[in-house]
Amino acid sequence: MSRFQDTTDHPAANRRAPAWARRAPMPVLSQVFPLLLALADDELAEATIRVTLALAQRKGAVPTVVHALGADPEAQDIIAAFVGTVMEEALSPEFRSERRAALQKLVTSIAGDVSWRLEVDERAASDAVTEAARHMQPGLIVMGLRRQGVMHRVLSRYLLRAVVRGSRLPVLAVRPELTDIPKRIVVAMDFGEASIHAARMARQLLADGGELHLVHVATDRPDRAMEGRAQSARHAQLSIRERLDQLAEGLAAEPGMTIVAQEIRGDAVLSIQGYAERIDADLIAVGSDRHSPLERLLAGSVSMALAHAARWSMLITPGR
Repeated sequence: MSRFQDTTDHPAANRRAPAWARRAPMPVLSQVFPLLLALADDELAEATIRVTLALAQRKGAVPTVVHALGADPEAQDIIAAFVGTVMEEALSPEFRSERRAALQKLVTSIAGDVSWRLEVDERAASDAVTEAARHMQPGLIVMGLRRQGVMHRVLSRYLLRAVVRGSRLPVLAVRPELTDIPKRIVVAMDFGEASIHAARMARQLLADGGELHLVHVATDRPDRAMEGRAQSARHAQLSIRERLDQLAEGLAAEPGMTIVAQEIRGDAVLSIQGYAERIDADLIAVGSDRHSPLERLLAGSVSMALAHAARWSMLITPGR
């Protein structure tokens, strides 16, 4: 395991590292960036609003809050399996006005008197969020992630999957326990563009004095993409350890910040979960590589498998 503080005082280390590792990390979010807060579950609202407030106050986020009133067709089918019928509701202008007032009251009660833009949308949550995201790139989407309750958990996963698939923006899925900027983040590294992007974004979102853990899991049955990356690494005569160390150096830890590079062996999902549990992580960051087949990404990938477990808040980041 390797730990890094600010590497600017170590010229010898910088000379050994390639140019991309010596440079300051490319920002993935600007100093002032748009943030889309998707409220679809009242019980998850407090945590997501508090995290959004912290990002606005300390990281430069400019929030827009979207509260969707409609139900996704697939979500209706899910609900029907539990209650025996598909529920429908006529959304009148009066009802939307009431919901907007309730949304304003909710945000104010948690975040205080903030000047966030508030939108009430009669469409399904996945449609409302992905449409709003198209007009704010680049930026960050914040939404809730539920683990308890079978029906609510399934609906929470469905919305996360739909937003990741439809927006192609980074999504911060917040568990109720996370109410501030994360202090300990685990990044699942496979050295694809998306996972490097995830590491850089996690570095930006990390709290002052926090810990960033870059973890690569060597599995007994690597997939074809991993085999290709491993061959590229061998061609460049760099071991996984060297690549992790160079990435950690390139992220340029600030004073008081710790960046840890760790290589472990085992099942990818179980190993990442076990590592996150050992260090008491606030957040797991993963990349969703756009070069992977879409259904594999959304159904069988490490990123969605970790999100479906819903044991930690998640940052899911696409490649550029």
